Amino acid sequence: MGGELKSPTGEAVTINHPLSVAFLRSGDMVVIHSIEGSTQMSLITDDGQFIRKFSERVIRPSTVFVRNDNDAGHVIVCDKADRKIKVLSQDGAQLLHSFSAPDCDDSPACVFYHRDKFFVSYHIANCIKVFNEEGEFLFNIGCEGSGEGMMDYPCGLVVDTFDNLIVCDNRSNRLQMFTQDGEFLSSFYQEIQSPWGMAISKHGTTGQPHEVKIKVSLDQIDVKKEEKFNQHLVEQISMFMEYNTFSPNGGVGELIEHIRNVHNLLIKALGLGCLEIQVECLTLESLEGFKNDYCSGHLNEMAEKFILTDEVREELDLKDVRFKTTIKREDYLACRKSFLKAVEPFSEVTNPGKYHYLSHVGWD
Repeated sequence: MGGELKSPTGEAVTINHPLSVAFLRSGDMVVIHSIEGSTQMSLITDDGQFIRKFSERVIRPSTVFVRNDNDAGHVIVCDKADRKIKVLSQDGAQLLHSFSAPDCDDSPACVFYHRDKFFVSYHIANCIKVFNEEGEFLFNIGCEGSGEGMMDYPCGLVVDTFDNLIVCDNRSNRLQMFTQDGEFLSSFYQEIQSPWGMAISKHGTTGQPHEVKIKVSLDQIDVKKEEKFNQHLVEQISMFMEYNTFSPNGGVGELIEHIRNVHNLLIKALGLGCLEIQVECLTLESLEGFKNDYCSGHLNEMAEKFILTDEVREELDLKDVRFKTTIKREDYLACRKSFLKAVEPFSEVTNPGKYHYLSHVGWD
């Protein structure tokens, strides 16, 4: 990769040891790589032509992340030289903000920005440090060790479509999943060796044209019972994620089979915590059938039938508990628009009977 196209100085670049890459809104790439014994950032076109050196504001960059949640498109870089996380303008000319972890001799390894927080991995400190929008340190996620929720040389990290933080636990040969508050959810091995970095595929992100998300949770229940039930769901979903199979006792697996077979939907992702299922609608008819099943309360009945079995109710002390199944109205409309190519008037549906929590036009 290299060349002189669009280079104002006529300088050519050779990518010997690429370390990190991120795409700007323009489609151009910011690449961190080694050149003649030093590390630098280069701006490269999407067809591999060198444009210019990206920024003079970073000394020894290690990883780069581009914010695409606002119009500014800020570029966030981990700088090993001064152990700082640096926020640059989209063109790399301005250093807008920089910060570092207090009382920490380790350099930041990888950074991921999500919903006003910076999540930063630290190899030697064996943790993820979380900072707010202003760069103020909030808390650590994980600590040194090999147990669940502990880390040994954490590297790349992402936040998935269900807002779970996933970390490459390099020397433990696994991926670990946490809530954004740092609560451990699950570990995934699947013959992973020394994971270093990752990215969310198009099916693991929100906003896909034909996809909607279903959320299944307990309605009006105390916190302790809810936590106990959510752990029950986590165990079932974790089994599927690790072994590609559900519990032989049914539950979540039976609900998913119902969704697949009755509505001709593809299951794209599962979320931990409460149960979240992201589905892809293959046709407009499958979307409308799924919507009608939801608005009538039948989908909720099936969720209760398959998951809240008599055995589960007795074991978890959930005798009189009901489910609350939610699909966001805006998700449905966006999916419908993707089939029709235009938004048409939507006839509001009021859900009858005991499913009172759907009575607001049947939507969340």
